[in-house]
Formats: sequence, C-alpha cells, structure tokens
Amino acid sequence: MNLLNPRQLRQEAARSLEESSVDYKKLISIHAGITLLAGLLLSALDYALEEMIGSTGGLSGVGLRSMLAATQSVLQLAQTVVLPFWQIGWVAAILSIARGESADGRTLLTGFTRFRPVLRLMLLQGIIYLVLSMGAGYAATTVFMFTPWAAPLMEVYMEGFAGDWTPEELLTATEAALEEVAMPLVLMQLAVMVIVFIPVLYRMRLAQYCLLDDESLKAWPAIRRSFLLTKKQTWALVKLDLSYWWFYGLEVLVAVVAYLDLLLPRLGVTLPGPEWVGFFGFYLLYVVCRWALYRWRKAEVDAVYVKAYEALNGAHPIIKYQMKKSPWEE
Repeated sequence: MNLLNPRQLRQEAARSLEESSVDYKKLISIHAGITLLAGLLLSALDYALEEMIGSTGGLSGVGLRSMLAATQSVLQLAQTVVLPFWQIGWVAAILSIARGESADGRTLLTGFTRFRPVLRLMLLQGIIYLVLSMGAGYAATTVFMFTPWAAPLMEVYMEGFAGDWTPEELLTATEAALEEVAMPLVLMQLAVMVIVFIPVLYRMRLAQYCLLDDESLKAWPAIRRSFLLTKKQTWALVKLDLSYWWFYGLEVLVAVVAYLDLLLPRLGVTLPGPEWVGFFGFYLLYVVCRWALYRWRKAEVDAVYVKAYEALNGAHPIIKYQMKKSPWEE
C-alpha cells in the first residue's frame, strides 16, 4: 500500500506551515546563514594556510609547514564533525514546525543537546555503510573477474604463474592491465554499490526523525524503527524524491557556482584579476545563491518529508510494541 501521495503531502505541509506561529523563513535563514558563513570562513582560512604553506620553502620551513598543515587538517576535521550535528538541529526544528509546535534558535542546537544518541546514530549508520561498501566492492570485483573485461588481467596472471616473466616484467604488465580494466571495474563497482545502497539508504531514511521524535529512543532502535516504517515504501520514497527534481537540480547548479573559477578556464574563459578574486568571488556568489534557495523553498520541501514520516508512523500506531527490546535501549 502506498501511503505517500506527493500531492497530498505537499498540501498538508503547506497548510501546516501557513498555520504555524513560528517564523520558519527566519529560522531557516539563520540556520543556512550560519552554515554557509562558517563554510566561507573555513574556506578563507584554508586558502590562507595553503598560501602560507606554499611560501615557506626550504629546509628551514619544514617545521612551520608541518604546523600549518596540521592546523589545516584540524579545521577540516572540525567542520566534518560539527556540521552533521548542526544539520540535525534543522531537522528537529522542521519536525516541530510541521506539527504546529514551537521552535526557535535553541531548537537548532538539538544535535548538540542530544549529542550522545545522535553520535551513536551517525556511527552506526557509518558502520553499516562501510560494511556495505566493502561487501559490494568485493562482490563486484569477484563478478568482474569472470567477465570478458577482465581478460587482460587474467592473461597477465596466467603468464605470471607460468613463470615466463621476471618479477619486474610481471609488475609492469600488471600495472598496464590494471589501467586497461580500471574503467569497467569501477563502473561495475559503482553499479553494485548503487543496487545495494539505495534500498538500505531509504530504509534508514527516517532514523533521524524516529530518534528526534522519541527522546527515550536510542540509536539502534531508531534504525530498526525506520526499517519497520519504510517496509514496502522504498519506491514511494524514491518517487517523492523525484517529485522534487527541480529543487535538487537547483542545489546542484548552485553548487557548481562555487567551482566556476576552475571550470571557466577549462572552457577557455580567462578570468581577470588575481586568482583569489575569482575563488572568493564565486564562492561568495555561491553562498548568496544557496542561502536564497534555502530561504525560498527548503522549509516547504523538508516539511513534506515530515508529513511522509507522520503518514508512515500513523500506519503503525503500536509500533513500539512490535519491537523487541535491545541492549541499545538500556
């Protein structure tokens, strides 16, 4: 049974936002603004550090280069660690807004106030994706070795086992064969990963909502609940995503703006002025465009997914009694 009618979900989401007492445009503007300005600041620091590293030549600058490179790595790691928790705050905010509940700036800090369960959820999802990646890569490689595309590599192995080549010749021939089969092997690995990842990705799609919706719920039960809610609804969620192709397409186009300083010269367009002007000019344009896009439509789009979660959750009114207790709930 398909519970996710995109048109009906959009209507319900629009009505909820219209009746909400929260200025959701202001809230998403704050969230997106802080996210993008922090990214701009970190990009500026990264650019400055890269320039400083490049200017410290010679043996006398080894220590300084190491310190600058370490600082650069720490900043990048900090962004990678902090950003997901900040994004969880907006999920919590739109979950409340779409339900007619209150939300404010403090709601945006939910990812940090519920740090431990959110961290566990992210780690568990990361482990699941890692295991899937390794399994999919191994399976794709195994299947690939039995296809005609692997013939150059198999010929090298047969010659090597026959002992007709020296170790140096075998190494050189193997490298040449790997270059020849690299493209079809990568394509097969990507195809297998997509086939494996998409169902699991969509089955875990609602884990964040489950975790935020029930404060007594832990990470693993949230994943299990998401799997239960999305059972037989994967294709419905895919179609819901496809109904917003225009929004995700605009996100991609806006992201491309940030790299125009690299793309335009490849297209034969010479940018005037120093290199840093193009870098920061296009990045600033990207920040403005992305902020405008998010203020314009992100709340409306995300509210639809809240309504989708409610529709699926409403179909399982006794869901908490259908799940056996696990050690993660202790």
